[in-house]
Amino acid sequence: MKTQKDRSVNSATLFTALTDFGDQGEFTPFLQNDFVDGIEAEVIDLRTLRPLDYDTVLASVQKTNRCVTVEEGFPVASIGNHLSAVIMTRAFDYLDAPVLNCTGKDVPMPYAANLEKLALLNADDVVDAVHKVTYR
Repeated sequence: MKTQKDRSVNSATLFTALTDFGDQGEFTPFLQNDFVDGIEAEVIDLRTLRPLDYDTVLASVQKTNRCVTVEEGFPVASIGNHLSAVIMTRAFDYLDAPVLNCTGKDVPMPYAANLEKLALLNADDVVDAVHKVTYR
């Protein structure tokens, strides 16, 4: 199954996997106009992890030269870590910044709703990561 490009621009690539983050409406306003401070992102929903569409992943990174992975899982043993390794191995010369992984916090998932909200990934985390890879 091929990946789905939600938006095509040149500042950075955001790979989303194992997340309904984009469907929650929290992330969408950042992608409708300029992302933040004139930064735009090419958003690619991986859709499947096996088979993983490496050609699209590498082509997008070669185009934007920056990458952020976005997923709601734990930071250890995540698909973002795998993508980071593949990108830094196969497209290292194209990168202008290190690949950053945006994940949920490395804590057991709390039961209380207010603590669960703090443990999950939010739009501010993604914006901070995009600022870091674009040096803004």
